[in-house]
Amino acid sequence: MDVDLWYWNHEPNLTPSVLSRALGLMSAEEQRRYEMLDRQEDRRIHAATRLMIRTLLSRHADLKPADWRFGRQETGKPYVANRRWRDISFNLSHTQGMIVAALSRRRSMLGVDVERTAPGPMEKLAPFFVASEELADLACLMSCERERRLLRLWVLKESLIKARGLGLGCDDPKAFAFRSAGEGVPSPALMPASASAVGAASFALFDQGAHVVGLCVIGAANASVAARNFSDVLAVQE
Repeated sequence: MDVDLWYWNHEPNLTPSVLSRALGLMSAEEQRRYEMLDRQEDRRIHAATRLMIRTLLSRHADLKPADWRFGRQETGKPYVANRRWRDISFNLSHTQGMIVAALSRRRSMLGVDVERTAPGPMEKLAPFFVASEELADLACLMSCERERRLLRLWVLKESLIKARGLGLGCDDPKAFAFRSAGEGVPSPALMPASASAVGAASFALFDQGAHVVGLCVIGAANASVAARNFSDVLAVQE
């Protein structure tokens, strides 16, 4: 299975002309949600994600960006609602300075998460998402290395939970353990006890400047992932 992973540093690139293009592609519902957002930053993110996913989907199918329709599962996870293209899967994530999108032409369970690598509260959050099987590896690390490892564990587990489509309220991140999420491990393996709950799955980690991206594909043990910059797509269109 091939998966396209797109990343976009949208903050400096969402110019007035690009923002206007995004607003023109939105459905009536998306425009209403845009107007309901109070913070300008939230509005820009909403517009940017709509532009990004609609543009990328049209690279996978013969349909104009404005013609895509979306539905939501009971858990809130979005999916393509156009009958002819329902086999296309996608997932989105964003944080300060970056939006990422994962897409597959085959129906699959995709999950992606992006986090900024700036110093954060990972140590304080660790008791809520680190499994007992992962504690030994963490104990051997220096403080800065442990923070880095925790962040990678977080994006991997968040991507797994998003792929399953259940949400943090229904899925326990401590129920899944990884043998390693350190340097030089592009596809960390689940612990045996966790693997039976997930089945065949592929995981990947990507460093994109000041951000870390975690990707999970459930249903494919050896997914091929290609990472690309969405800015290149916009540059061609302008």
